[in-house]
Amino acid sequence: MPRHKLDINIGLLKNLYYERGLSFNKMGKLMGCSRDTIRNRLKEHNLPFKTKSAAHTKYKKKSFDGDEATRSYLVGFRLGDLSVRKPYKNSHIVVVSCHTTTFYQVRLFRKLFGEYGKIYVYKSPRPSFNMNCYLDESFSFLLSKNIAFWFRKRNAHPITFIAGYVDAEGSFGINQGRARFKIDAYDYKILKFINKKLSRLGVKTKFRRIAKKGTKSYKRDNPWNKDLWRLDVNEANSLLKFIKIIMPYIKHRKRISDAKICIKNILKRKQNGTI
Repeated sequence: MPRHKLDINIGLLKNLYYERGLSFNKMGKLMGCSRDTIRNRLKEHNLPFKTKSAAHTKYKKKSFDGDEATRSYLVGFRLGDLSVRKPYKNSHIVVVSCHTTTFYQVRLFRKLFGEYGKIYVYKSPRPSFNMNCYLDESFSFLLSKNIAFWFRKRNAHPITFIAGYVDAEGSFGINQGRARFKIDAYDYKILKFINKKLSRLGVKTKFRRIAKKGTKSYKRDNPWNKDLWRLDVNEANSLLKFIKIIMPYIKHRKRISDAKICIKNILKRKQNGTI
């Protein structure tokens, strides 16, 4: 005679696993079954397993308490560098993830989310870092990738949004003895928005496609997955103006350091009469 399949309430299963952070063993004891049964039910309902450390750790989460400028910054940073999801449809948890090759980004990730939830950082041999943070649902505003929806809100702050995106994707540097700023990204709509905003503020920019989908470049073995776009600011006075606008809001240590180097470069060139 076949064994009777234990009926387990899936809503309760989700609550115990995702919300209360119980282990498979503790869940099995509460429900009168084995840990393997719990694991199998999760698989049957296509519910994702948490990482080992997250599955066995309980932690408090603090609700988002920043102002609208901070919210706009986080949206910009999210669209540039973060993956955001809920473990399942009706979850009250928002998982924010990031992969980076620089420790500057790890520091920034911790600075942005460390007070709100537990952060896990996993280092791989490359070296690179994978980061996860488990937040409460007050961070649901990070789930959408629709920039048009965000900027239909009257209280959105475009400059802090741009600062967040610059911290994620932008770079300041010196090329051929001259200060430069650029963003290379697939996000055409976002770069178009930034280009339009900066132009209105009197910042001269260049915005163009630098690689077509399916083509290769000398720096890549694989073809581009999408069209690659570039927004840059090369004209000295425009770059000074742009840095002045953006500097109070950027948080990435290297962006701040590199922007200051650009300022020194421009001022020195002015002093030498080459501008």
